[in-house]
Amino acid sequence: MLSEEADISSKDEHDFNVYLGGGEISDDDGVMRLSCMRSAATTLTDDMKGKALTNHVIQTSTVTQVSQCARKCMRHDQCQSFNYNSETLQCDINDAASADYPGDLVPQQGFDHYPI
Repeated sequence: MLSEEADISSKDEHDFNVYLGGGEISDDDGVMRLSCMRSAATTLTDDMKGKALTNHVIQTSTVTQVSQCARKCMRHDQCQSFNYNSETLQCDINDAASADYPGDLVPQQGFDHYPI
């Protein structure tokens, strides 16, 4: 059985750290510990407000808070950034960073872009 934990610490709703820890896998001989950790810090800067990274979305879901979108990103191995729309509650997981594709970072109503 694999369990996963995510912890988020936040100064405010746009500036937070996400930590994703591993769990354990049981087999017939006992319990083996799986140790893995991924962490990231992200801050919404003025140049990312009202924008979304396009052409790199690998998963879309609905969440009620930006911190939940950050958690989804951390759980996805390919996530390098995410877009969150606070009006529609849409969370887009991206497999690229806006720094690598600045032409794909475009203005979009309601969205904010968060690099990891």
